[in-house]
Amino acid sequence: MQLGWVHKIEERDMIEKAKLHNQSNKINGLFEYLKVGQLNDHMLNIIKAEDRTLEFHMHNNSDEMLYLIDGKMEIEFADGKTHLETGDLLLYQKALCTALSALSLSLVY
Repeated sequence: MQLGWVHKIEERDMIEKAKLHNQSNKINGLFEYLKVGQLNDHMLNIIKAEDRTLEFHMHNNSDEMLYLIDGKMEIEFADGKTHLETGDLLLYQKALCTALSALSLSLVY
């Protein structure tokens, strides 16, 4: 029995697979964004960063997701800091004021 909403994977145009570490090799310089996908109205990017702090800021219209492909980062909130290492995923709600620091050569998704 096949349900009407079930499709074979090859019939679906929206499925995208990205090997993030391989994609990051396409980035030539630091602080250059590489778009690797889109989810609803959100662009999914990889950035290569090193020895840089992005000052306190907020995104009013969307929640945030950071996945650290490689490296070490620190995320500062009004009430403390969170350290991220390779393989860590951080999700936080929109309109939350944060500052991000790349503590080593980092690949962030």
